[in-house]
Amino acid sequence: MLKIIESRIKKAKKVKEFKEFQRVTELNDSIHEELDFHEMVRKMRVDLIIIIVEMALLEKDQIESLREKLNLVYDERPKDLAMRILFYNYNEIQELTGDDLTNVLQDENKFQMFYNSSMIKKKHYQLEIGFVYKKVKEIKTIIKSKIGLIHFCYSNSVCEQPHQMLNDQYDYYCLMFNDIQHPYRSIPFVKNFFASPPFLNSMFSRCFSDECYSRYYHFNNGNYEWLTTKKKPKFKECECHHGIFVDLQQNETECPEFGICYSGEINIADFPFGVGAVRIAFHGFDMDKNEIIIKQFKTKNMMGFESYVDTVAMHLQCQYVSHLFESYISLLKEGKTIEEITMSDILSRKEELESNKNRKTENEQKERNELDSIKKVTFIPLRLFIETPRTSSLRRQFFDSKKISVNEIEKMAVGKTIWFIEQPLVGSFEKYNSNNSSVNYCNYSYTMQCFSHFSYFISSKSFIITDLQGVFRKEDNLYELTDPAIHHQFLSHYFFAFTNLGNTGINQFFITHKCNKYCTALQLPPHPFQPSELYK
Repeated sequence: MLKIIESRIKKAKKVKEFKEFQRVTELNDSIHEELDFHEMVRKMRVDLIIIIVEMALLEKDQIESLREKLNLVYDERPKDLAMRILFYNYNEIQELTGDDLTNVLQDENKFQMFYNSSMIKKKHYQLEIGFVYKKVKEIKTIIKSKIGLIHFCYSNSVCEQPHQMLNDQYDYYCLMFNDIQHPYRSIPFVKNFFASPPFLNSMFSRCFSDECYSRYYHFNNGNYEWLTTKKKPKFKECECHHGIFVDLQQNETECPEFGICYSGEINIADFPFGVGAVRIAFHGFDMDKNEIIIKQFKTKNMMGFESYVDTVAMHLQCQYVSHLFESYISLLKEGKTIEEITMSDILSRKEELESNKNRKTENEQKERNELDSIKKVTFIPLRLFIETPRTSSLRRQFFDSKKISVNEIEKMAVGKTIWFIEQPLVGSFEKYNSNNSSVNYCNYSYTMQCFSHFSYFISSKSFIITDLQGVFRKEDNLYELTDPAIHHQFLSHYFFAFTNLGNTGINQFFITHKCNKYCTALQLPPHPFQPSELYK
């Protein structure tokens, strides 16, 4: 018990430190926003600035004001900082750089002629931005240096209100260029920068600088999107990455303290086959050329080591609850009531079931009642892979597997890329319920909804497992799941997985949850917020 308390105190301190870091970051952002725009440009530690300017909604009387502002940025930049400007309208893009850029910015007539000749507006129902990203990607393949991007988007929307296209752009900038240095969410200084009335409705989407990285990403004209492929790659088509596998070990504190580490390699496909709300999924192969699934967070904003640990910890906890689910059902089949079953009974039965490898599976039993028709549930194991150079001394240390503490693993992972490794799911993939309490009624699963309810019951009302998704293996009468989420009454639990909505998430689940025949068979007590009628 003391060990659990110490673990929770340690986790609470980490969460407190993280929140303080967020507070300071937001304060610093607000200070940065008061800077003049050209001052901010000077502070960007990059080799090349690319300014992207949307001209589709500009009027002719705004052109000269725009030229003056851009010329100011150009003149005030550090002299060793290269600069390019990409002008685009609805479906065309023009790049200015070098002497051409200097001449056009410094001469009012030349700038007006440039606009009239190449940027004249064309009627088009939708502002296309995908080709802009494609152009940036082309520049990056030629220039192997740090690039800072600044994107101006002039729209008819009011500055203070989010513009959906810009929100989407921000998300894709994150995906394409990794970490964000200057994510501006409010724009008081932009109003000052474009002080003249025609520009009061200007919107500055985001500004940041970081090492560009676009190997896996492609943007189509119009509606930009991930270039995903359902085709499984061949082994020789995948790029080899060397590193260290980490199998984190579950313990009673809900937070792994140790992991089994061993060196190896993985081979990753060039393009993802799936994009989720939080992570990207790639096909790949392990050292023995067995197929594996390789995942990574979409942005480095989520790539702190704690995020990886909390995500694996959630998987371990969900797998543990799935064992309790099977054990509890087994005890009910013997005729015991909910009042007679203790946690000690459930844990004892869990050990018995795990040791009895030759026990019959449920589909081999003759179905006699609702308990016999409830399917089994399992969660696929989740490992970490920490990339290291092939010749790294770290890899040599783990040619033989070693058990080391999570603190040591964290030190080992500093500055390195981390991947999630899973075994592939075979079958038709379904999402049965989601983190925001929605339910898949088109392919409703009695077992999945019952399992979520059971997790709340067996945890003494401290958490609930949601976001259940995966495949059903009919031959084994088994749901095989991945990427779950846990809403815990304490927000510090699984905090860095960024899916814990606390009591709000728990309550939201039950507001939409109608108990079904399996909930009744398991004698699960109802939640005060849930509807009284049963799902049929």
